[in-house]
Amino acid sequence: MPFKVKWHKKARKELRGLPKKVARQLVLKASKLTDDPIHDSFPLGGCSLRKIRGGEYRAIIEVVFKKKVVKVLLVDHRKNIYKKLFR
Repeated sequence: MPFKVKWHKKARKELRGLPKKVARQLVLKASKLTDDPIHDSFPLGGCSLRKIRGGEYRAIIEVVFKKKVVKVLLVDHRKNIYKKLFR
């Protein structure tokens, strides 16, 4: 059974503010996570979260194996996203 991708309200809002090309890239990459979220994402050091890349932008995700859900939590430029994440 494939994973389901769920976008957090804040992540959707941030996605709308990105350039359209970058937003499309991140949405496409997030939709590819339904088959194998571990293989198609990168681990974040020091926590259980993962990231996907789209140009200069990143999306922070959480994989919930019991519920077969990939949660997209944050989206932002790579220089800002880690500051937001670890506040």
